[in-house]
Amino acid sequence: MRNVSDRSGTSATLIRDMRDFSQRVLSPCLPNLGSCIALVDYPNHPNVGDSAIWVGECEFLAQHGFKPDYVCEIDTYSKSALANAIGDGTIFIHGGGNFGDLWPEHQVFREQLLNDFPDNPIVQLPQGIHFNSKYNLQRTKDLFQQYQNFTLFVRDSISLDIAHSDLGIPAMLCPDLAFWCNPEQVVGSASVPCIWLVRNDKESAEAHTVPDQNGVMVYDWNIDNDTDLIRQNNELRKQYVSANGCQQTQESIKKQFAKIYSDLALERLHRGCQALARGRSVITERLHGHVFCLLLGIPHKIIDTRYGKIRQFIDTWQYRSPLINWP
Repeated sequence: MRNVSDRSGTSATLIRDMRDFSQRVLSPCLPNLGSCIALVDYPNHPNVGDSAIWVGECEFLAQHGFKPDYVCEIDTYSKSALANAIGDGTIFIHGGGNFGDLWPEHQVFREQLLNDFPDNPIVQLPQGIHFNSKYNLQRTKDLFQQYQNFTLFVRDSISLDIAHSDLGIPAMLCPDLAFWCNPEQVVGSASVPCIWLVRNDKESAEAHTVPDQNGVMVYDWNIDNDTDLIRQNNELRKQYVSANGCQQTQESIKKQFAKIYSDLALERLHRGCQALARGRSVITERLHGHVFCLLLGIPHKIIDTRYGKIRQFIDTWQYRSPLINWP
């Protein structure tokens, strides 16, 4: 059985420092206790890293006395339901790495929120910024400079430079909130020499070859297990799509979604932790694979993404750990 107490003292200090920093910069954005808040853009997909961020965000809010009064995914968002739930309260947008045009559906949703709630405080939790298109960058600049109640947090220095220099948006550095996760105990022991956490999406680096050696287990955490919660989630998804045009039915289904969001995110988080903990070491192409290895005390080699996401993050926060190995 691997426990978080296995991690090195250096990593434990790092984790504490990351939490302390995020507390300092985010606390001024919290409303008065008793105020209503929303946390939107729930990551209802198998990617464990996004669920880890959600769990960390909820943990941070809970430690400061808040539980979201409204949650939604991009495609279950309702302007009227959000307005009824929080009034003039604060809207927090889920963090991650989707500010820009790499994952455009999230940027479209972010813009819709600003358009629908120009008078509410809107806080974008720590993001990475990337634009492929100068046109999209300029368009975003023109749009976001119109809003005075929008607060942007970014998780690396390159994103901070883009926000300030290219977008002209005030922004502040804040560590990724996955550091607020508490994987208190991971069942099982390290049973294979190495877990390779691969990624096969638009952020993946150029093609590389899995080492031809015994004991390397290749794992992609973008696949859900067949569990009761996953089946319930999938069934609700089908019902929601089938109820297209029937607002009352869809609103009822949204409430059922909201009841399982926290448990579903935790289940996905634990799935990822348990998989990585099977390895005596890890090779990771994912930022949150690296974060989990720090949280769990696992030695790991880092292969960076196409856009240098992991190196940017580590260089921003200028930390070193004996658990980290670069190729």
